[in-house]
Amino acid sequence: MKVAIEYTPAVRQRAGIGRFVRELTAAVLALGEECSVTLVLTRDAPPPPLPARVVQLPLTERQALVLWHRWRLPLPIDRWLGPVDLFHGTNFLLPPLRRPRAVVTVHDLSFLLYPQFAEPALVAFLRAAVPRSLQRAHAICADSAATKRDLIQHLGVAAARITVIPGGVDPRFRPAPPAELAQVRQRYPLDRPFLLALGTREPRKNLAGLLAAYQLVRQRGATVRLLIAGPPGWREAPFAAALASAPYREDVIALGYVPDEDLPALLSACACFVYPSFYEGFGLPVGEALACGAPVVCSATSSLPEVAGEAALLVPPDDPAAIAEAILRVLEDETLAARLRSAGPRQAATLRWEDSARALLALYHQVVA
Repeated sequence: MKVAIEYTPAVRQRAGIGRFVRELTAAVLALGEECSVTLVLTRDAPPPPLPARVVQLPLTERQALVLWHRWRLPLPIDRWLGPVDLFHGTNFLLPPLRRPRAVVTVHDLSFLLYPQFAEPALVAFLRAAVPRSLQRAHAICADSAATKRDLIQHLGVAAARITVIPGGVDPRFRPAPPAELAQVRQRYPLDRPFLLALGTREPRKNLAGLLAAYQLVRQRGATVRLLIAGPPGWREAPFAAALASAPYREDVIALGYVPDEDLPALLSACACFVYPSFYEGFGLPVGEALACGAPVVCSATSSLPEVAGEAALLVPPDDPAAIAEAILRVLEDETLAARLRSAGPRQAATLRWEDSARALLALYHQVVA
């Protein structure tokens, strides 16, 4: 079976969908089963050092989006792919195809359910282009059961057409040994107990709500710092303004982008990992925090209860007081914190990229057959 996988998101996006596509593709390649993989990239995406055939299209990512999905030019990419049995669009959309069967992954429906959290032009584009890709797909992948429910409820997709291919946790995420903790303590301000948040600084991540909850935590006497790891994102300005005027500002530290190799130790060292996002297609950081033994407080919305299981405290993201109360429970109840630290790695062990890759390969075989 010859499969072409759209790989541009994996090399052009460091976090989120990019990480999902990188990890899942690597797991497919590691299985080495009866599947010949071609990685398809646009001209502006550098080829990765992976054991797979690579095809670079003579188009930039933007050119491809404009030609195929805005102007809807029937310019099939088969001429560049060569003979393949199946094409997998990993980022919501399918290009024009003549011969191969097609699978498309929809990571979430935030553009429909929370349009205020994205650029209006992008929302309008996805609302038009995604349904067209779904109609042409022979099968649809969803990152979570929550996304599958959203596809059924809001886009009328038949349940039988959707297969849940969840995310996983890389083995490097585990409770960090003392030597790694010592090294990371030299590079980051970890001289006091700290809360850790992780994610692109954009409105959907609800960092303004986290700041409000942190203020309540401090008012109750806790002296923890708040560390926010993640790069700047769309409409960061309101959060930056809230941060500049926040009470206890001196103890709120925006770390910016944190290298992947530092994340396991940071997650292992935190007193509590807080993820109050309004909506997630899967929520990889929650699984990674659980794997490192961090006590987790996360939103009780979208896919996050699936990822967290019974190993985290779930809170409504629009209620800073509830978020603060859950954080204080972790900080003040040593028995609870110890239970969460023990339960986290067990829950994370159920989230394996290898299992996701096997499910994806089974779907490929089903679609081609």
